[in-house]
Amino acid sequence: MSSFGFLKYFVPQDRKFFPLFDKAVTNLHEGGKAVYQLVTCEVEERPRWFRKIEQLEHAGDEITHEIFPELGKISSPHSTGKTFIV
Repeated sequence: MSSFGFLKYFVPQDRKFFPLFDKAVTNLHEGGKAVYQLVTCEVEERPRWFRKIEQLEHAGDEITHEIFPELGKISSPHSTGKTFIV
């Protein structure tokens, strides 16, 4: 076993997690581009970018609500049934 072989115990086995994670990263990237546009655009264009950023924030919230149940499925070989927030 490689020195990082223990990490397999912390990776979700369900195939839904990684597409959701990819979706979250894509949304974050779009948000970053929208913030850039906001700070570089003309003043009269700002309301449009504020709306776009707000839409992306809501989409990110929805994605997060999809990801959290998948994270709850992660267990380790030493799971005690207790949840700890780090």
